[in-house]
Amino acid sequence: MLVRTREYISKRITKVKDAHSYMTIRNQLNAFAQEIGRDNYSYIELENQLKRQIANIVENNNTAIEKLQSEINAMKAIKIEDTPEELTVLEQQAQQKMYEMLIKLKPNDTTGRNKRMLGNWVTHADRATALALTKIMLMPDYEKEFSERYKTILSEKIRKPEQIEHEKAVEPILKEMGTKLGKLFMCSFHLKQAMKSYHN
Repeated sequence: MLVRTREYISKRITKVKDAHSYMTIRNQLNAFAQEIGRDNYSYIELENQLKRQIANIVENNNTAIEKLQSEINAMKAIKIEDTPEELTVLEQQAQQKMYEMLIKLKPNDTTGRNKRMLGNWVTHADRATALALTKIMLMPDYEKEFSERYKTILSEKIRKPEQIEHEKAVEPILKEMGTKLGKLFMCSFHLKQAMKSYHN
């Protein structure tokens, strides 16, 4: 009977993977120890087996966490940047648009006309227009006309479209990876807490 119990517990130890299964086997081990004593070789052997199993879980979790974190960082680090030629063309277009807009704007406008025009331009801005507007935003005569919302919109519109598309494409993948990462962290945390509560 004791041999069968030992074999059963040994088999169950190989299936321990989280705090819940750890506490279950912990209770079974305690009951077994009450039957044969904590100095019994079979009990000590099972305790050592459980320690090795926990060490393997922690090591595997840590390895998986490092791998996932590395993959997440690598995916986030991908930048699709403009070539020097593309930047030159963009800068030329922005300069042209900036001059066109400055002609229509009036310094120290109190009628709200500047704000209405700027709001319309910001809303419908392409990338070159967005860059032109950020240049105007830095000018003392017009900086107060740009609300935080305008600044947020422009900071997004000024970015390379391919970079935005890439980020949108990887967003669900990053979310899924983040969920997996969270589960691994929580598994390790709960396992450590369970072990701590037993040993205390």
